[in-house]
Amino acid sequence: MNILPLQLLCYAARLFEGRALLYGNALAEARSGLEFEARGRACGKAGGMTMDEKWTKRFEEERARLNETVLSSGNLGIKRFFALDEQAYLAGALPAKVKELLGLVASMVLRCDACISYHLIRCHEEGVTEEEFYEAFDIALVVGGSIIVPHLRIAAEQLASILEK
Repeated sequence: MNILPLQLLCYAARLFEGRALLYGNALAEARSGLEFEARGRACGKAGGMTMDEKWTKRFEEERARLNETVLSSGNLGIKRFFALDEQAYLAGALPAKVKELLGLVASMVLRCDACISYHLIRCHEEGVTEEEFYEAFDIALVVGGSIIVPHLRIAAEQLASILEK
């Protein structure tokens, strides 16, 4: 194994200490417990991060904080877009549950890991079953192709964590 990438990984792990959302992506917060355990061991840390550390709570808190930062700019166009986005997912001709599943599929096809995490949480809140999640994953895979497989793996792991609660 090349020592330089390992040293860089250790440096990054120490530098960010679980604040990987600063990269603008919840993926690093919610990634495989094995990956974070490996980072912890490689850097001489006990434990490392796991999926069991309530990633959903951290994700939601960080999302709210970052949204506040964006909205505090007072930009009317941004505020209008955020309002439009929120209203689009409210129940109408389509129930909120279906709209969240559509959002999940679109997020997977667009390969937006933070969006996938958000819609997994919202779908769960709307009562989406495990079977419904996997049918949505299937649609995303058919539409997006094999390039979404890495995102599908992460989504499946996050879903397992959500369903354990």
